[in-house]
Amino acid sequence: MTDGQKESLFMVYVSACNGYMYANDLERDKNLHTTIRQSAAALANKFKWVKTSLEIKTDSSILKQIDTLRYDEILRLMMNLDEERQEQLEKIISNFVDNINK
Repeated sequence: MTDGQKESLFMVYVSACNGYMYANDLERDKNLHTTIRQSAAALANKFKWVKTSLEIKTDSSILKQIDTLRYDEILRLMMNLDEERQEQLEKIISNFVDNINK
């Protein structure tokens, strides 16, 4: 498996874990309309299936140690920036990673 493929599977796992958590939160939110809560429950089931499937097919002990919310926090912080600042931050992070990997 290439590094790019590993990164893609890793991001699928992170997204599924966080999607599962958020869908569960929406499902439990009594302030939401019943139809939305039911849709959230269906989404939670699908996210759980993807999450569990990846854990079964890989070394789940490694996956379960990942702080998936770290990636969501970075995304959340970026969402509050305008387009120009998002691009600046992306370049800073890219340069930082490139320097570490030298």
